[in-house]
Amino acid sequence: MIVLDTATWIWLASSPDKLTRSAKSALSDHQTAYVSAISAWEVGMLVARNRITLDRPVDRWVDFALRMEGIEPAPVDSRIGVLATLLPGDAPADPADRLIVATALERGCLLVTPDRKLLDYPFCPTLW
Repeated sequence: MIVLDTATWIWLASSPDKLTRSAKSALSDHQTAYVSAISAWEVGMLVARNRITLDRPVDRWVDFALRMEGIEPAPVDSRIGVLATLLPGDAPADPADRLIVATALERGCLLVTPDRKLLDYPFCPTLW
């Protein structure tokens, strides 16, 4: 199983050509790809701040992107919330990134991300 960060999830649903060969391979090799609930919030914030444009209203886009084959929503529960505060080393400063990393660690999953800060974080297995 894998966890998708927000950018990977957006690109999978809207611009799959932006995914790397490794990311596409990971998606095809795993039946389930988890998407943290915080990613829905991040997408909403990116739209609200005019940082991305979607082909439909954000609530409908999130519903569509969470219903894609193989995508499984991953709630942010109390265990993930606490784990996000206890990440070792030089953990990402961004709270959403911390929750996504904590989701991957809690579920024992590889994190698929183009984010250099996450790729360089040695305590969470990643690929791009």
